Amino acid sequence: MNWKNNIYFYISIGLLMFCFALLYYMYENSFNLTGFLDVKTILGVGGTIFGAYFGAKTAGKYAIKSVEKQIEAQEHKERARDQKMLEKVMNLYVTHLSTIEVITEIIKKEFSLAEGQNLEDKDIDRLEFSKKEVESQLENLKSVDTSELYVENYYFLLMPIMKLENILLSLRYMIQSIEDTNEKSYNTEFEDFRSDCNDLYEYKELINLSLTKFKNSSTNQLENT
Repeated sequence: MNWKNNIYFYISIGLLMFCFALLYYMYENSFNLTGFLDVKTILGVGGTIFGAYFGAKTAGKYAIKSVEKQIEAQEHKERARDQKMLEKVMNLYVTHLSTIEVITEIIKKEFSLAEGQNLEDKDIDRLEFSKKEVESQLENLKSVDTSELYVENYYFLLMPIMKLENILLSLRYMIQSIEDTNEKSYNTEFEDFRSDCNDLYEYKELINLSLTKFKNSSTNQLENT
């Protein structure tokens, strides 16, 4: 209820009491009720009722404001906790994705099939070792606890994992293509591998950018307090 409604309400109560007192006064003169009830008594009772109502209303108003402030403080505390948890998860993701980027860049450099090269020139054992390194980093990503994150943040962090699984699938097919000496299949899988890697790097940059914004926001909040 805003201040205008409050004024209208109090004016209405005052007019109602005035009309009631006026009517009683008219009946008092007509039927001689002064002996057991007078206007002062009516006004006193009305004033008591109105005062009790006004006191209860004021107390209730401030009680509601107090509860709202407590709720707001609790929500602020929970938001700060959620942001801190998200920052921790993002830091871990950036660390693992940076390691994966180093590994995959080495693979792109060493296992691109340049003109004049044959599949027999590629070290399949080294490629297998690199694939295991990527698998290890994928398991590290999956082990990061995201159970308490909001749904939208969870799905945002799920995309790099899905992209990394595609990268591993391409690596397996590349190894199979080397074993089968299937150059056409190898080139196709290598292009898919390179494309997925670039997408993965973009996800890492997005996470890193979000992390930077969170840190700047936290710094500004501390400076304002």
